[in-house]
Amino acid sequence: MCATVGPGVLKNHLNRHLASHGLLFGPDPSSNPSLGGMASTSGSGLSTLKYGTTRENVLSLLVVTPLGRVVRTRAAVRKASTGYELTQLFVGAEGTLGVITELTVRVHPLLPRRCGAVVVFSSVGEAARAVVQLKRAALSSLVRCELLNTAQVVCSNKMLGLALDESPTLFLEFHAEQQRVCDAERA
Repeated sequence: MCATVGPGVLKNHLNRHLASHGLLFGPDPSSNPSLGGMASTSGSGLSTLKYGTTRENVLSLLVVTPLGRVVRTRAAVRKASTGYELTQLFVGAEGTLGVITELTVRVHPLLPRRCGAVVVFSSVGEAARAVVQLKRAALSSLVRCELLNTAQVVCSNKMLGLALDESPTLFLEFHAEQQRVCDAERA
C-alpha cells in the first residue's frame, strides 16, 4: 500500500490521517519532519529495525531539476525492473539534484499491540552482544532498540528525575497483531 503526499506534509500529520485507516508511515525520526525533508536527507530513526529508512519507503518522486524539467522517477508499482532507479538517486541528495514536489511512500499496517522491555547489562559489550543476538533472531515484532551507556543513564536519571539502575541499558519496543506474539518475543 502507498500514499502520495506533498513534500511539506509533516510525518505526524500523515500518521494521524493514516491511523484512521489502520495504517502508518514507518520511518520515525524523533522529531516531526516534513516528508520532503526526510526524503532529501534519507532520514531514519528509532523504528528503522522494523520499517527501514526513508530511502526504503519512498516508492516514487516528482522532482523539478535545476534545468526546470519535471521528472517522475517511476510509477508507484510493486515491481519495475526497467530503466534507471532515479528515485534512489534523488533520495538523500539533499536537494542538490532537484527539488522534490511530490512523494509516493510505502505505508504499513498499524499493529494494535505494543509492549516494551528495559534490560540492564553489566557492560556495553554485553549489551551489544545481546543486540546482535536480537538481530539474528529476526524478531518480527521488534520495532525499536536503544542503548544507553552508564553515563547516559546517570544523566537521564538526573535530568528526568528517573530512578533507573545506573548501568548500560537497552530499551526495546515491540508491536504485533496479537498480544501473545508481542509478549513471547519480549521474553
